[in-house]
This record gives sequence, C-alpha cells and structure tokens, in this order.
Amino acid sequence: MASPLYEELIDHGLVMSVPVTAALAHAAGPVAGMDIARNVTLLLALVLLTRHLANEASAAGAGLMFLIINLVLGRACNPDGYTAHAWWAVALCPSDSMTAWLVAVALSLLALLLAFSPTSASR
Repeated sequence: MASPLYEELIDHGLVMSVPVTAALAHAAGPVAGMDIARNVTLLLALVLLTRHLANEASAAGAGLMFLIINLVLGRACNPDGYTAHAWWAVALCPSDSMTAWLVAVALSLLALLLAFSPTSASR
C-alpha cells in the first residue's frame, strides 16, 4: 500500500502534466489543426475542473460527455439552410474563433489555479 505522501506526489505530477500536454498539442497544431489543439486544452481544463468539484472518477466522464453533447446537440441549421454550430458548442468552432480560444484559455487558467487548492473534492 502506497503512503499518502507518495499518492499526493503522483497526483501533483499528473496535474502538472496537463500544461505539458497542452503545449505538445499546440506544437502539433500546425500539422493537426489548431482547433484540435484548442479542444485538447479545453478538455484538459474541463477534466481538472471536474476533478476539483467532484472526483477523479467523474473527471474523465465529463470530458467525454462534453464532446458527445457538442457533437450531437451542437449542430444547427442557419436560416439559409447551411449547417452551422450552436453558439455554445465551443468544440465545433473553427480554429480562428476568438471566443472559443478565450473560453479555452480562461477555463485552463481557472482549472490550474484550482488544481492545487486544499479544498478540492479529490483530497
């Protein structure tokens, strides 16, 4: 059985890997698409926020449910008949959408600030 200190060090290490993963996604952005890099950052932020508010088990499900809801319910039709995305479906926004980038960055900063909070539900 691992000691609580060891488990806390692993937990902090995994949380600190989130900015590294986001940076790697942005480095691969010119090849894969910057909207994918933005969505990776957004999903990681949602996972950290859910981990803070609930627990680790629900964090993975929150990211997956966010994507499913965006893909299933986020598509709409414009009055001219063309398919578009709903205003709240941030994951479907094009890569040049400033609003989607601001949402992703704001959620990431909030998630990283709360990640090491002693009031986290996962502690």
